[in-house]
Amino acid sequence: KSNSKDNILDIGLGDWVYINSYAPRALTSTACYHDLTLKVSQIASLLGKNKDAASYGELAANIKTAFNKAFYKPREKTYASGEQTSLAAALYFNLVPPKGVKEVAATLANTILENDGLLDCGVLGAKWIPHALSDNGSQALAYQIAANKRYPGWGYWLEQGATTLWEDFDIKSSASSHNHMFFGDIVHWCFKELAGIRPDPNRVGFKHFYIKPYFEDSLDFVKASHDCLFGKIRSEWKRKDGNIDMMVQVPSNTTATIVLPKGTLQINDKPVEASQEIKNFIAESNWQQFELGSGTYHLVLRK
Repeated sequence: KSNSKDNILDIGLGDWVYINSYAPRALTSTACYHDLTLKVSQIASLLGKNKDAASYGELAANIKTAFNKAFYKPREKTYASGEQTSLAAALYFNLVPPKGVKEVAATLANTILENDGLLDCGVLGAKWIPHALSDNGSQALAYQIAANKRYPGWGYWLEQGATTLWEDFDIKSSASSHNHMFFGDIVHWCFKELAGIRPDPNRVGFKHFYIKPYFEDSLDFVKASHDCLFGKIRSEWKRKDGNIDMMVQVPSNTTATIVLPKGTLQINDKPVEASQEIKNFIAESNWQQFELGSGTYHLVLRK
């Protein structure tokens, strides 16, 4: 707080090792400042320190107001000068005013498409952009970025023979490390989106969690697992006979909410309507969800 001015923080490296466009350092620093302040408020609340929770919650609200006053351009439906990282930061950290979320998300998607579907960011944008896209309905574009084999991108590294994460998308940079976690959050995106494994922020340690996979058209299968405090969580799916064939494992003493696209669903060879293993089934126009207790389940979704 002492390093900020009018709730705007300008510190650090910013969107390091960027391609062409560098988001204002004050924008990225302030977005992180808001996120950390909000987390402190949430932690204080969990610990029963209500006065601290209220104080940091108020500070976080003031930082959000200052952020939008400094960087948001509602008429242009953008942030700062429209850098991919600037737009993604505002979306990723929920800083966009509610009425502008769809417009700013569309601006981000269009900015990427106008750049031939390629990233133009540094290490911060590489973390925030895939999530900002997926969280706002552009999962296919996020996957396109993740799988892209041209420079810059993770697939480009693979095409050049990389077997580790590097510090820079530019493999010709001799000063860069070839074993670096800088651009590693794409793994988090794969777990969260492709396998759909997501923690419930209100039930720590995966006591309750979500499985909400994105069935990317160009993929034939996905397998992922996570060892939580209670045991192994597994989410696997593959395409079989035109259907989605899934296996879900829910550890002992936990529950999971499964969220899937609308379609005819079977669980352990029984129609979902006849299953005694699910709770709280909800079906809407485009999706369906239900809760499962501990166990291993075989699901078949006919879309």
